[in-house]
Amino acid sequence: MKIFIKNILYFIIPLLIVILLFDFIISKNLSECKSISHGEMGVWNDIYKRKIKAEIAVYGSSVACFQVNSGLVKKETGLETYNFGIEGHNFFLQYLRHKLYMKYNKKPKFIIYIIEPYFLSFNKELFSLEQFLPNIREPEVVDFTSQMEGLRWYDYFIPLIRYYGKTNEITDAFKNIIGLRENSYIRKKGFYGQKLTWDRTYLTYVKSTTDCYKKNIDIKSLNLFKKFISECKKDKIKLFFISPPVQKEGQSLICGKSKFDHLIKNIALKNKITYIDYFNDSICNDTNLFFNARHLNYKGANIFTHKIILDINKSLK
Repeated sequence: MKIFIKNILYFIIPLLIVILLFDFIISKNLSECKSISHGEMGVWNDIYKRKIKAEIAVYGSSVACFQVNSGLVKKETGLETYNFGIEGHNFFLQYLRHKLYMKYNKKPKFIIYIIEPYFLSFNKELFSLEQFLPNIREPEVVDFTSQMEGLRWYDYFIPLIRYYGKTNEITDAFKNIIGLRENSYIRKKGFYGQKLTWDRTYLTYVKSTTDCYKKNIDIKSLNLFKKFISECKKDKIKLFFISPPVQKEGQSLICGKSKFDHLIKNIALKNKITYIDYFNDSICNDTNLFFNARHLNYKGANIFTHKIILDINKSLK
């Protein structure tokens, strides 16, 4: 029996070592593929490698990463800026990014939070889950992503199994090993400006499917948001809440804006946070500044960024 067990161990131990080695090699090289998930991997790479020395941090979803030009903020304020906007995710995973940023990097002095009406809703889908694969055992990543749909419980604990069927990710990792993959950043300090022109396809699609786009506020996310504000107070980080512009025709498709505004204004007032609403700004009338109803293009982003800095610059001193 002892000989049998010994033979089994002679087989299992080398196999486990090989599996762990491949897991490490794939994860390390995948994390270096900065363009994956529309550039999200590059942002995570900067966070985990402690590369960020920002005095101003920009938070939000795609309405942040597409629309606030980090380079322009630095040029106009003189303060180092990084955009942490995470595409396709609401506050729940935006807070995960915040926690990891604060864990591995020096805290900022200011956070400009681009807040849209649905950012406190909860989306169960783990959008672009490949961005989380290299660092899947990070405790915070386990805690947050395990509450969503996309990864299986054993993906967190069994080496290499999370890469099963992920042909593109494995290919990217091995291309990186042999130097066949371009790994330059597609985001500049987190900013992902879109050099696109107006396209009403998104607007037409939403109009054809619903009269009004609505998502309910998730109580858990709301409480987490209040916790985030308290943490920023404790860390002496000054917050700014910014409601972004929405193209004029697309505004009618957003339900509950006034109710959401009331909630955010009360939170801002209670915590002495500056709240600026650009929802009806003049920028909303010009389709040349948008590429769809919800997002500004590169030109529009620069105008919006300039407007924000003009309105908060005195508070940055």
